[in-house]
Amino acid sequence: MTPPATHPATIADDVLRLLESVGVSYVFTCPGTTEVPLLIAAERRAGPQLVLTTHESAAVAMADGYARATGELGVVLLHANVGLCNGLAPLYAAQIAGTPLLVLNGIKATALHHRRAMTFTPESHRLAEPFCKRSLIPGSPGEALEDLSQAIAEARQPPSGPVYVGLPQDPGGRQSRGEWALSCGDTRSRM
Repeated sequence: MTPPATHPATIADDVLRLLESVGVSYVFTCPGTTEVPLLIAAERRAGPQLVLTTHESAAVAMADGYARATGELGVVLLHANVGLCNGLAPLYAAQIAGTPLLVLNGIKATALHHRRAMTFTPESHRLAEPFCKRSLIPGSPGEALEDLSQAIAEARQPPSGPVYVGLPQDPGGRQSRGEWALSCGDTRSRM
């Protein structure tokens, strides 16, 4: 038996490690291509567990229900602008209930942000603003984990409520190179 291959840590690995360190057990998602780095990183970890749903509205509603039933932070991972839009109605319900909810949104690579690329809306974080205590997209890998930590604390802080964090999917993305990315690196062997 050959030992498992080691992989350099990516921002996606660090995001999952942070979620686990604050007690997150489940991330509810109906993933698309922008979430692939987190899906691959989740394969390498024992937790948090990804709960796959059939629609983004179900993912938000399940994260909201989980948080309400347990008193824990609910976490949802949405796909691009279409996933975010599909999740807005149950996000509004979470806002009204004051549910501590972390809304992660995989968005297209920063190089595409100046174009009208498929499944990308410039400043898509503004779609979530009416339903969240705070809505942000970290500007660099160095800011990502700090911003996530602050978002988690803010979602839990009374009055609790949803907080949105957009996570760009950029090519490259090894944390050691300092590039902004959730990228999992070379995925050719997986396709």
